[in-house]
Amino acid sequence: MVAAVKTVMRKIILGAVFMLAVFLAVTFAVKNPQTITIAWYGGVGFTQPLAVVLGLTLLLGVLLGYAAALLRKVKMQRKFRRPDKPPEDAPAQMQPSAESRSRQALSHD
Repeated sequence: MVAAVKTVMRKIILGAVFMLAVFLAVTFAVKNPQTITIAWYGGVGFTQPLAVVLGLTLLLGVLLGYAAALLRKVKMQRKFRRPDKPPEDAPAQMQPSAESRSRQALSHD
């Protein structure tokens, strides 16, 4: 019951935050109708409203952040898939810990 209430509250809060973000984006676009020109090297460029340029910039930042996180995740998965070789001077089998020895002693009684 409590988990269901938390889920519903989370959806309501996320919906409210989303609606606020949409409201702010629309009012920003309405209050700033001017167009700007983005110039690239070699005379390449484009002219768009300010809100569109900022939205594309935000989208590009989100995509780059996602790609960086995905790259890090892939690197970590590769690292854990191939464990490092143990040192040459390490014993072939580790001695059991004191806790496991006490459990073994209790289980034999």
